[in-house]
Amino acid sequence: MSSGCAIRGPKFTAIEKISEGEALVYIYRKSSIFGAANVWALKVNDSRVAIISNGSYQPIVTSDKQLSIYTKRVRPVIAILLSYIFEKENLLLTLDVELGKTYFFKWKINPTSVELIQVDEWTGMKEIKKLRLAEQLKEA
Repeated sequence: MSSGCAIRGPKFTAIEKISEGEALVYIYRKSSIFGAANVWALKVNDSRVAIISNGSYQPIVTSDKQLSIYTKRVRPVIAILLSYIFEKENLLLTLDVELGKTYFFKWKINPTSVELIQVDEWTGMKEIKKLRLAEQLKEA
C-alpha cells in the first residue's frame, strides 16, 4: 500500500504485446518534490483503477475506442484504506484511441489541478522505466 510519496509497487515492466482489438495507454507521474505528498484516485470510464502517487505509473489495456479519464485528489489515509468513492470526480481527459496502438501520458501537477500531457513513445519509455506500478483499486 502506498502513502504520500512512498511507492512500493513493482518496478516498470513493459507490456510487450496487446491483441489486435486493444489499445495500451500508460499514465505516469514522475518523481518530483512539487506536489509529492498528493495522491490522486484514477477512474477510467466506469472503473476505479489506481492511486497515482509520486513516481508511479498505470497501464490501461482497453478495447474501448474512447476513454474518459477522471481523477480526484485524496488524502493518503483514504488511499490506504481504499475507501474512496467517486462522487465528485473531475473529468481529466476524453481520449479517442486507435486499437493496436500504444499511448503515453505524463501527469502534470498544477497549483490547483492536474493534467495529462501526451508524449511520444521514446520519451514515455525513457521516463516510465524508472517508476513503479501504481497501487491498484478494487471495485466496490
